[in-house]
Amino acid sequence: MATNGGEEETVRKLIEKQLDEKETTNQVMKRLQDELAKIKGEAEEIELIEETKCQDELKKLKGELEKVTRKTKIIQLETEIIERETEIITPIEEIKRRQIREAGEK
Repeated sequence: MATNGGEEETVRKLIEKQLDEKETTNQVMKRLQDELAKIKGEAEEIELIEETKCQDELKKLKGELEKVTRKTKIIQLETEIIERETEIITPIEEIKRRQIREAGEK
């Protein structure tokens, strides 16, 4: 019966060892899951920061585009005014030159 008792003791020790190893494995798995959750959280935070930076940069660029668009419109309007003034002034200048020539011919 001593052999049976020895075998039972060996089996009991093996079972305890397996339970200890299972507990250790469970603890390692839990730590890994916690670490993975932490890394995922950090990744989401980084993603949000990058997205916010991109949105801020996009807002800034849109603002600059609006400024350039306004300046371009102003320049176009000023150019139109100059063209209209030129259309009016050119005939007047031609009339003045003709009058000067006619006065000089007399």
